[in-house]
Amino acid sequence: MKKFLIPILVLLLSFSLNSGKAQTAVKKPPTIKTATKTKKDGTPDMRYKENKKGIAKEEPKHLKKDGTPDKRYSENEKK
Repeated sequence: MKKFLIPILVLLLSFSLNSGKAQTAVKKPPTIKTATKTKKDGTPDMRYKENKKGIAKEEPKHLKKDGTPDKRYSENEKK
């Protein structure tokens, strides 16, 4: 009797474990593909022109009367 009971219990246990895995499948959210080139970590690669378009350059705070940056101030010096 034990010879028949143990294999039947093993089969029932394996079927119950397999059916539980199929029900708990996790769906991944859809990935959004962008037209820009990115690095491996997902950040935009700034070596490409299309990735630099959205970056605004700082405007100089101190201007001369003719509108050019006043180089006497450190924030207007080229870095």
